[in-house]
Amino acid sequence: MVDYSDYEEGFENIRFKDTLLFQTRIHHLAISNKGPGKLEYIWQVLPQEPSKATHTLAEGAAPAEATGAENLLANITALQGILKSISIPDKQGLSSETLMSSSCDAAPFSVEPWCGVIPVESEQKFIIKFSPTEVKEFETHLLFSIPNLRRDRECPVLTIRGRSLLPYCHFDLEDSDYISSNRRNPELEGPGGTPPGITLDPNTRVIEFTAVGVMTKNTRSFVIMNPTNFDYSFQWVAETSQDSRVIPSFFCHT
Repeated sequence: MVDYSDYEEGFENIRFKDTLLFQTRIHHLAISNKGPGKLEYIWQVLPQEPSKATHTLAEGAAPAEATGAENLLANITALQGILKSISIPDKQGLSSETLMSSSCDAAPFSVEPWCGVIPVESEQKFIIKFSPTEVKEFETHLLFSIPNLRRDRECPVLTIRGRSLLPYCHFDLEDSDYISSNRRNPELEGPGGTPPGITLDPNTRVIEFTAVGVMTKNTRSFVIMNPTNFDYSFQWVAETSQDSRVIPSFFCHT
């Protein structure tokens, strides 16, 4: 006898805040295994409007033409049949980007991890990312498919939405937790000579230098992209108070 799988969560549709091109927003989701057996799962992109997923069609239902909901149901049933013949751990080498890139309906969303096993009475935390590369409204539907789910339970479907915005410029920089992890010295002045202790805008981009000793020069290079359809000029302006008698510690060559 094979133990069935069951889950406990609060599946709520996700609406990401408006996001600039080439930036990433993150949403966290946790799912628990409440069944007597291990819970194998895989996230699957649904190409059409979702409806509640069940394992079998209602008895006596034999329409001349399949409706949209029934087409979706057939896709889910076929997917579950495929999953039963596949060993989930064999797919661990694939990434969520590989899964999502296989369907234009999923871009620019991704899930990590996208497949795996949740042990009995354990919880799996997921990271859902929104990383737009074009300006538009996005929507996708993800099926959390469980091959050995209880017959009276439904595979949950998660709807994700997001809208991208076009920035005037994009700074292609490495991610830094300098601000989010509170590594910044609170005694430092803020932009424009604001007094110490002022919290910086969390959207502030950071370039970090690592230097050993004094009287040394360290250089960092980065790219600024103009995603608009017009040219513009730029000028670097220091927002910290400057002492004309002191040589600035930072300056830009371009």
